This record gives sequence, structure tokens and C-alpha cells, in this order.
Amino acid sequence: MIHHLSIPARDTRHTADVLAELFGGVVTGFGPYRNSWIAWAGDDHEGWRALRLTRGPFDVIEFWIENTVMLELMTPDMADDYRTSTPRTTHTPR
Repeated sequence: MIHHLSIPARDTRHTADVLAELFGGVVTGFGPYRNSWIAWAGDDHEGWRALRLTRGPFDVIEFWIENTVMLELMTPDMADDYRTSTPRTTHTPR
């Protein structure tokens, strides 16, 4: 789950509108900041590139915002495949 993501965009409102549509949500203004939007959590991609790709034992969807910034997305089934095929490791902070 993505809880929060800040991304650069040339057309901030249009980007928020497309993301909201992708996730079946709505757009609201973001606080007192001009030209800042929240896309609340879908499938018209506005001509933005979206590809289903295999990453070994699991698949992902590469979704390219404005064809420049890539988000790697998964359906629930893809996420299950990812979790079962990816070993869990623990890293000790230095």
C-alpha cells in the first residue's frame, strides 16, 4: 500500500486528476499550498505508458506518470506472488 507519495509534475492538477482516476478516487487541494493537490485513492492512462512485466517469479505493472516517473504497481495476486517468492531478510543498522 502507498500511504503517501510526493512527486514532481509539470501539470500538477492534471497529474492529480489522472492518478485519482487510476485509483478510483477524487482530487482535493492540499492545504494552503498553491498548485498542490491530493489524489485520494481505476484505468484511463492519458496516453501514459503502462506495461505488465515479469520480474522473475512475479509480475509488476510499470506505470509511467507523464511518461517520466515510474511507479511499480501490483494487483493483490501479483503482491501474493511477490511475497511468496521474495525471502525476508533483516538488516542490522550500522
